[in-house]
Amino acid sequence: MQRFTCPVCGNRHDDLPVYTFEGPAFWKAADPETRARDFKLGTDLCEYKDEHFLIRGRLPVMITDSPGDTLEFGVWVAISRDNFERYRDTHLDDAPSTLGVFYGWLANAIPGYEDTVNLKVQVQPQGFGLRPFFAFVPEREHKLVRQQQDGITLDEAMRWLHERGGF
Repeated sequence: MQRFTCPVCGNRHDDLPVYTFEGPAFWKAADPETRARDFKLGTDLCEYKDEHFLIRGRLPVMITDSPGDTLEFGVWVAISRDNFERYRDTHLDDAPSTLGVFYGWLANAIPGYEDTVNLKVQVQPQGFGLRPFFAFVPEREHKLVRQQQDGITLDEAMRWLHERGGF
């Protein structure tokens, strides 16, 4: 991204920050005792009571007037136990195609949008230890799903980030 002047604050910025979530929504809602007892939360993998399995990845929204740039969310997605185990065992490999594409459900409430928890996503592993990309499955009308498909302007991205403390 080229340096640009922000339409909200007037400052010059080099990049758009990634808006990240430390853990899934139900981890954040849990008290510290429950977190310690029931969750195994790492930087990229999360297990809850050996019943729910989540991975962290990248949910990009393209910037239409700044080709190649994205507003990116670092989010958690719930996946099946089988896919979790396959992902855990192979995401460091050099050939992400060994995993193939699979599906999951968004596990974060992204501020500024109607409910985003449980939106269906396609998980696209990257291999090499890189976080996977998430692409919405457009099975229902939702503003964020539409934005990922159509993109947003740089001004829209900057305003969203400023309103949510992203800068």
